[in-house]
Amino acid sequence: MLNQIELDGSKLYFAASIVLISLSVPYLLKVISGLRLAKALSRYPIINRKWDAAAKKQFTEDAATVVNNGAAMAKGQPFRVNDKSRPRLVLPSKYVDEIKNDSRLDFHSFVAREFFSSYPGFDGFSFDTPTDEIIFQDAVRTQLTQALALTVEPMAKETPNTLNLIWGQAPEWKEAVLTPNLLKSVARLTALVFLGEKFMDNPEWQHISVMYTVDVFMAAKALNEWPAILRPLVHWFMPQCRKIRDEVKLAKSFITPEVEKRRKELAENGGKPRRKVLDSVDWFTAAAKGRQFNYVNAELSLAMASIHTTTNTVGFAMFDLVENPEYIDALREEIKTVFEQEGKWEKSTLFKLKLMDSVLKESMRLHPHSILNMPREAKTNITLSDGNLIPKNAFISVGPVPMSDPNLYSDPTKFNGYRFLILRNAPGSENKHQFVTTSSEFTVFGHGHHACPGRFFASNEIKLLLAHMLMYYDWKLPEGQKTVQHVINGTGRSPNSKQNIVFKSRKPEQWDMTAPSLTVTTPTTFQSFNRHDRTLHDDKAPASNAGLPRTSTVSLQTALQILGYQPTYHTISDFLPNARVQGTKWLAAMQAEDKVVRQKILADIVKGYEAITDGPGCFFVEDWIEMFPDAKVILGLRTTPQAWLDSVNGSIGKAFGKPLAYYLTYFVAPMHYGFLMNNLWDAQTKAKYGVGVKATDFYDYHNDHIRRVVPKEKLLEFKAADGWGPLAEFLGKERPVGEYPHKNDSKAANVLMRKRGKLKVYEVSNQRLKWW
Repeated sequence: MLNQIELDGSKLYFAASIVLISLSVPYLLKVISGLRLAKALSRYPIINRKWDAAAKKQFTEDAATVVNNGAAMAKGQPFRVNDKSRPRLVLPSKYVDEIKNDSRLDFHSFVAREFFSSYPGFDGFSFDTPTDEIIFQDAVRTQLTQALALTVEPMAKETPNTLNLIWGQAPEWKEAVLTPNLLKSVARLTALVFLGEKFMDNPEWQHISVMYTVDVFMAAKALNEWPAILRPLVHWFMPQCRKIRDEVKLAKSFITPEVEKRRKELAENGGKPRRKVLDSVDWFTAAAKGRQFNYVNAELSLAMASIHTTTNTVGFAMFDLVENPEYIDALREEIKTVFEQEGKWEKSTLFKLKLMDSVLKESMRLHPHSILNMPREAKTNITLSDGNLIPKNAFISVGPVPMSDPNLYSDPTKFNGYRFLILRNAPGSENKHQFVTTSSEFTVFGHGHHACPGRFFASNEIKLLLAHMLMYYDWKLPEGQKTVQHVINGTGRSPNSKQNIVFKSRKPEQWDMTAPSLTVTTPTTFQSFNRHDRTLHDDKAPASNAGLPRTSTVSLQTALQILGYQPTYHTISDFLPNARVQGTKWLAAMQAEDKVVRQKILADIVKGYEAITDGPGCFFVEDWIEMFPDAKVILGLRTTPQAWLDSVNGSIGKAFGKPLAYYLTYFVAPMHYGFLMNNLWDAQTKAKYGVGVKATDFYDYHNDHIRRVVPKEKLLEFKAADGWGPLAEFLGKERPVGEYPHKNDSKAANVLMRKRGKLKVYEVSNQRLKWW
C-alpha cells in the first residue's frame, strides 16, 4: 500500500514538473529574447527609464511631450521610449521613405502583440489564417475602392435623414454635445454601406460597432498592467475581457445568419448577388473565392478601423470651423456652386470640393490622430542606410509627426484652411496635397504598403456629412468660448467628447431641395414604428407592471397569463435562461441617452410578448406608455415601504454586495449581468432621487414618479392581497375561477437562487472555464 502511494506520488510529482516546465520555458525564452533586444537597443538614448513609474505615466498621459523631448535630445537620430510594458524605437521622419515598403517590418505582427489578438474577445485584431488577412486586404483595397462610386448616392440619400434623426429641427439656437452625436451619425452611415439598411437601423449592432472599439482598447490597456506570464490566465477573469468576449458573441449572432442568408441567395441566383449596390459581405465573399473566411472578425475590424477615426476627423474639423467661422460661408458657397454644376451627389462632386479637402487636411495637420505613426515589428535585424540598426523583435514607430515643422509649413500653429488648396495649385502638385494623399511629410494615414486602404471611402463619408451639416445648420461655440481644449491620451488625440456646440436649423440658399439625394424626410414616430413592428395582437392593449421587484411580480405574471396575456415577460422566466443576450440588451437600453435608440432596443426585447413585469422593465414605464399608447399600467405595491425592503434584503438583496457573490459573477452570467444592472440602477437612482435602490425612500420616490407620468385612467395600484376583482375589471377581463396566484415568496426566491447558482457553477467547471 505504501509502495503504491509512493508510486502515485512520484507520478504526481513528475506530472506537476512537466506542467511547471511547460509554463515556465516559454516565459524564460521571452525573458532571454527581451534581454537580447534590450542590449541591442542600448546603443540608442532612452527618454523614460523602464522602472521610472513617473516617466511611464507621463508617456501614457502625454506621449507628445515625451516624444518631442526625445527628438530634441536625439537630434535627428533614433531614440527609445518605454511604451507601457515594452520598449519602442522611435525613428525620425527622414526614414519614412526607406522603411515604408520594407516587408521585414510587419504591421500585423505589431498589432497582434500589442492587442493580444490570440486571446478570445480581441477578435477584431485577429485573422484566423494568413489567407484571412489576404482576403481582408483584397476586399478593402480592391472591392471597396471599386465600389466607391456606388456608395456615394445611398449615403447622400441617408445623410439628411440621419441628421434629422440625431440633431432634429432647431428653429432657435440649441446646445448639444458634438462628438457623441457625430459618432451616432457616422455609425449609421458606415453600417449602411458596409452591411445595408437592416444593420443601419439595428440599435444593437450600432451599439456593438461603436462600443467594441472603446471596450477592446480598454481591455488591452487593463491587460497590459499584468505581468506577461499571468496574462494567459488572468484575461479569463477580467471584467474588461469578459465584456469584449460577450460583444464578439453578440456580433456573431448578427453576422453569421446574414452570411448564411447571402450564401443561400447566391446559390439560388447562379452565384450572382441580387443587390445592385454590394456591401462588405459581398466584397469579402468575392475576395474569398470559395475559401473559408471569418466574417465576424472582419466586420469588427472594419468597425474599429472606420467609425471612431472618421468621427474624430469630422469632430476636429467642426471645432476648427467654429473657432474660425470665416471659413463656413466660403465652404457653403463652394458646396452650392459644385452641386449646381454636377446636379447630384457622386464621386466627382466630392472630388471638386477642393476647399473642403484643404480644410480637412489642415485640420488633420493640426490634430493628427497619433503623435507616432507607422508602427511595425522587425522580423529580423535591419541595417538602415546610415548604419543604424533595427534589432529583431523591436517595436518601431515614426515620430514625432512632422505636421508642425516650420521648415515645411509657414506659421505651423495657425489654422489656414486655404493652405493645401494653394499648394495644390502649384504646377505638378495637383495630386500631391489632397486629403487622402500620403507622403513622408504627411503620415496620418500611414505611408507605403500599410497606408490606410479605407481612406478614400472615409474621405467621401466625411465630406458628405460635413457638407450636409454646414448646409442644414448654423454652428457656433457656446457664449463666451473662443477655443476648444482637446484630449491627449498617450500617443492618441481626440476631440473633446464633453464639449458642447450651439446649432440652429437653416434653409440652404439656392440649394436644390428637390434633388432626391437631398430631400429631408421626417423620421417615423416611435408610436407608429412600434405599431408596425411589434407582434402584440392588435385587439389587445399590452399590460405593463410598474411595480418594483419583490412586489409579487411572479404572482402577477401568472395572473396576467391566466387572463390571456401570453407570454408575459419576467426576469426569472425570460432573463435568467438567456442572461448574456438579454443582459446586453437591457444594459444598452439603460445607457442609451437617445430616446429613439433606447426605444428600438426595448421594442426588440418585448417583441412577441403580451405584457411585461418585474425589473428591468419597471424602470422604463415612460417609454412603454409612449411606445404603446393603449397600454394599461399596473403599479404593484407592498403593504409598507419597509415590508418591501425587508423582502428585498431577505432574497435577491443577499446576492449584491457580498465578496463571494462578487467573485461568482466572473463565472455566472445571470449574476454578472445582475450586478452590472444593479450598479447602474443604483447610480442612476442616486442621481435622480438622492438615494440608492436599497432604501425605503426609493420605494416611495419610484411609486410617486409612476403616479405622475401615467394617466390616472390607465393606472391601477395593486396588491396581491386585492385578488382577482380589481385586476380583471381594470383589464376588461372576466374574473377567473379560483384564487389569485401567490408565487415566489422570499423562501422560494432563495431556493431558486441557490439552485441556479449551483447549476451555473457546475456548468462553468464542466466547461473548464470556457465562456458559454
